[in-house]
Amino acid sequence: MRSPSASTTRRRIATCFGCCAFAARLEEEHRIGAHKIRTLEQALARYQAGGDDEFPYFAAAVDDYADFHWKHMGAEEKEVLPLARTYLTKEDWDAIDEAFLGHADPLVGVEAGNEFRGLFRRIVNLAPPPIGLGPEQKGRRKSQAG
Repeated sequence: MRSPSASTTRRRIATCFGCCAFAARLEEEHRIGAHKIRTLEQALARYQAGGDDEFPYFAAAVDDYADFHWKHMGAEEKEVLPLARTYLTKEDWDAIDEAFLGHADPLVGVEAGNEFRGLFRRIVNLAPPPIGLGPEQKGRRKSQAG
């Protein structure tokens, strides 16, 4: 039997929600998440160019994105996965497995996934402790960082 297309699987997932508003909310959260990532990239660039004075804005962007993403993933785990377990067929799961085995993020694709990995590496290497591995900020003692 042929695996369903990604769009067929997406339609089946949307149908199993039983409500278009729920699916629309998740789609909107994905758009918001993309915007928050752009904000994070901009804050990182300002921090790189402006130095320590820009760190509070960068840290706030990291906190904002992490909080948003944590809540969004929690909703997907609590609301989406139970529905998926109930309504998706073996063929749907096979198609999902294939997408992940191909190292492609089913939401953003390989290219965007690589960009996010690169952004994450930059953040970790440039951000001072406790956020990353970069140089410690002037005026902050190690005891304050952790």
